[in-house]
Amino acid sequence: MTPLDGITFATGIIGSVELTAEALGVMPTGATDGPGGQTAYVATGSHGLAIVDTAGFRAPILQAELDLPAIAEQVAVDAARCRAYVAIGAGGLQVINVMPFNARGVGPSVSFDVEAADADPGRAGIQVEEGAQICLSRDISDDVQLRNVELPLDGRVFVNDVSAPFELASDVPTLASLADDRMEILLRATDTGGNATVTDFATVLVIEDITAPALSARRPKASSLC
Repeated sequence: MTPLDGITFATGIIGSVELTAEALGVMPTGATDGPGGQTAYVATGSHGLAIVDTAGFRAPILQAELDLPAIAEQVAVDAARCRAYVAIGAGGLQVINVMPFNARGVGPSVSFDVEAADADPGRAGIQVEEGAQICLSRDISDDVQLRNVELPLDGRVFVNDVSAPFELASDVPTLASLADDRMEILLRATDTGGNATVTDFATVLVIEDITAPALSARRPKASSLC
């Protein structure tokens, strides 16, 4: 491994950065074959967690300091999932999202398909039953991280999902609550940088309940005595 990109130094300090409190534990992450993309996560006692860009090892840059509810003593990092795990003594364990701030200005990619929700495939258009649950086939992604995905139905947000896998299931409004029997559906996805993408809307026809009840269990069984 050559984490300093083959550069050699005399024994001693080669770089430093001031923190607001004592460094009690540190976890370095990043490439081991060069200085690019290296980050140090430092447990700084009463001042929580410090995140330091150490790619420029001669002059590390303090990127952020996160306050925690108790003394930060030790830290471990899962770089693949962008999670830091900080031991805070009597306060237990804090799991922290350390995804880099989304400053690229690129909105999420989002699309959906309502055909799977069609209650009457033999009829033209897409029909959904009033009061039934509608689940959309969707494809949602972002270049950094999604913050939330909203499902507006006829202009009103019925679901605001803030965690993957963003299932976005909602009950269809009753016909009595709608102005007419048609409803517009769209998705709005927002990432952690505040960039939002809104899909085109799809129009569905809200119909009365046409699904007959189904017997799921029988008590007593047919062969038993009452």
